[in-house]
Amino acid sequence: MEEIYKIMNEFSHDDIMKGLIKLKINDSNKKLFLNGDDPLDGKSWVAGRELIFGIQEDIKEGMYKVKTCLMPYKDLLLLAGAYEINTEELEELEKLEKLKKSEKNAKIDQKEILVNDLLDKLIAQSNNEYHDVFFTFDEEEGRIGACRYVLSAASSYFKRMFYSGLIESSRDVIEILIKGIHPDTFWILLRWLYGQSFEDAVKSVLRKPDDFNTDQYLSFLVDLLQVTDIYDVESLKDKVEDTIIKGRYIGVRNLCKILISSEECNAQQLKNYYKKHITSNRNLIKEQLLKLHTNAANDVDRSDISQMSQLLEPFLSDDE
Repeated sequence: MEEIYKIMNEFSHDDIMKGLIKLKINDSNKKLFLNGDDPLDGKSWVAGRELIFGIQEDIKEGMYKVKTCLMPYKDLLLLAGAYEINTEELEELEKLEKLKKSEKNAKIDQKEILVNDLLDKLIAQSNNEYHDVFFTFDEEEGRIGACRYVLSAASSYFKRMFYSGLIESSRDVIEILIKGIHPDTFWILLRWLYGQSFEDAVKSVLRKPDDFNTDQYLSFLVDLLQVTDIYDVESLKDKVEDTIIKGRYIGVRNLCKILISSEECNAQQLKNYYKKHITSNRNLIKEQLLKLHTNAANDVDRSDISQMSQLLEPFLSDDE
């Protein structure tokens, strides 16, 4: 059979013979081609019209993949009515199918789309039509616009302010003066309420923590902790507490600052951790206090050190 196919395939290149061959064998009832290895298997015999070049597997009865044994006789098979898939089109179709499948499988998070759009409008601060509440600051210049509906949905504090009959709730545009809070610290609060992560919110106003000395960065975190307490944002408070805990601060001034702020802000997790932290490192802290007492330059310094000692004393006893 191979010799016959080979000779007929060569004839297929002749313009005169093409028409005659096509006339004789382009018939779906003429199963002239052995598309397999076993000539005794009736299913292996197919008509040219039942063969398709370019597919990876049989599609259905009457639409079969051209197997390796018939590949050398492509010109003959095409005259017999075989069909050739355009491989470029096939690849495009496969890509399109994969894309459709991936789009179908991908869950479009409408919440994420909404949060990102609202956050973009907050960050842009360029179009006041999206903002109906504006915050100004007594200690620094700056004016930040936001949407009262977003703030109310994210914060019980702002919900009470805007929708509980307070004077602010009756105004179309609200101006609020923020006292004793730096704009950058308040900006982090707003970004958090709008759905931004703590890490990204901090990066937006702060250089890398490594660029600050320990005291500066802790002061920033303590200020932020106080803001979370004022505006009753427990989820953000937890994040700030975790960050301070991970800092594992050991300087006595920083430890006192943490103890005082954790008490004032009712940051119980933070307070409990640093009580244990101080107790575990009591010898190092005692040594620091001794050096501070020794190096005190005046009565003001000595008074300051005495107050720190009194605050830390309950956790420095060897009986703890």
